[in-house]
Amino acid sequence: MVPLMLPCGGLSPPRIAVALDSANSAPAWIASVVRNLQPVAIVVPPRVKPEPAPSFLYRLYQRWDAVRQVSAPDPLASEPLPDLPVLDLDELREDIDILLWFSKEPPPAKLTGVKEIWVLEDSSSFPEMMRHEPVTTVGLQSVQSHTATEIGWSLAQNRKTALWKAAQLPAKALQLGPSQRQQFPGRAEGVLPSQPYLPTNADMIRFAARNIARTVDRRLRYSNKESHWFVAYRTNPSGFVSQQCRFNSQDWQTLPAPPGHFYADPFVLTWRGRTFLYVEDYLYEEARGVLSVLEWTSEGTFGPATEILNRPYHLSYPFVFEHEGEVYMIPETMEARRIELYRAVEMPGRWELVKVLQENVAAVDTTLWIENSVFYFFTNIAQPGMTANDLLYLFTAESLTGEWRPHPQNPISLDVRAARGAGKLFGMGGKLIRPSQDCSVRYGYAMQMSEVEVLSPQEYRERALFRIEPDWMPGLIGTHTINSNDAVEVIDGQVYQTKYRRIRKES
Repeated sequence: MVPLMLPCGGLSPPRIAVALDSANSAPAWIASVVRNLQPVAIVVPPRVKPEPAPSFLYRLYQRWDAVRQVSAPDPLASEPLPDLPVLDLDELREDIDILLWFSKEPPPAKLTGVKEIWVLEDSSSFPEMMRHEPVTTVGLQSVQSHTATEIGWSLAQNRKTALWKAAQLPAKALQLGPSQRQQFPGRAEGVLPSQPYLPTNADMIRFAARNIARTVDRRLRYSNKESHWFVAYRTNPSGFVSQQCRFNSQDWQTLPAPPGHFYADPFVLTWRGRTFLYVEDYLYEEARGVLSVLEWTSEGTFGPATEILNRPYHLSYPFVFEHEGEVYMIPETMEARRIELYRAVEMPGRWELVKVLQENVAAVDTTLWIENSVFYFFTNIAQPGMTANDLLYLFTAESLTGEWRPHPQNPISLDVRAARGAGKLFGMGGKLIRPSQDCSVRYGYAMQMSEVEVLSPQEYRERALFRIEPDWMPGLIGTHTINSNDAVEVIDGQVYQTKYRRIRKES
């Protein structure tokens, strides 16, 4: 697991106390916060009033949900806490900088002896599930975590990722420093956060009715269908995103894949006067991807695909680039739990493994940017309880094969709508742009273009500019990679089609 990056340098770390309902044990996600932050004390607030009683139907639902299989690790599993001093609220003194409030009891609006009280802004996630909202948000001070709502029947399963991501928020808030920390947006001065939402009996009836209707609709609408990716391209540079500083849906031509294949994750490279398109070439028969290349022809289109890299594990996202007169590639090799660097022995199709850049890591879509002789590696890492779409990490190195150093602001994104990479960083109107995926509605649903405002070995900051929705061609349900050079712009899209197995039987 990638460690949380806590403040370092000349400043002394803040003295933190944690308010909990027990000094002996806590839910696993809270226990992980305690272990990482190493507070000086635990505060157990006195019981003021009983928790409100849930409705009858919600109690039945909780019992049903509790016996369902929730994928490990369970954030609500009880774990022992480190042996720390236990204090009452009136025993806190001026040397406590931050009181992190995780108790179910409401915190005091002000507390003598504590400089800041941090309260996690969090609902039960049930309203998001019931309304089929794509994103569940948890916040602490100025930091927010946006998680894809797992629309369905299980609240416990939906809460899993949201809570594990919430465990990242205290360290992220500490990175900001006192002068940058503000209350969570929408929280008025002195107003305490509301208690988690408890559904009424009427809410539970509506929840069940909506889920039944959704299940029936999906079975009727998508019976015998599956998602299918494809690649499209255009060759008029005046329409490219890098030239227009926006996206338009004109002039796209689709690139057909052979039966039993789909193409995705397109990367384009011009090398010594020849233009090549590298793609994930997914094999339905084997349920995994290999990497293939297509060359631009004199007829003004791409020729047939040639397989260039085939491993026992899934390959995708062929991030191909030129460096010091050589061509390299960093493909996605998450299934092998490592990040590999390849060099072209002979362009475009012969490649050799140069180095395993990282071992024992569930990483995807590693993307390199070189600036001022610093090598910046952006990569998404699937932490326990989360997906590869949830957290973006940044590492620096002094050379292409040099040792990776974690960026002090890691993870640099906790937003499922913008964390996962969607292609090369590129220049646009004097700005450095990082394309990213919006995986809230589903994996690879849309893309966001963000301006990298600050990039250094010590700091990182970006801001959203515009989005690319899955609406640039009829029938799209997703679009998640875009790249270009001076001659060609490439993109991918996702549609539903009849299942491959049925096509194969009928052919």
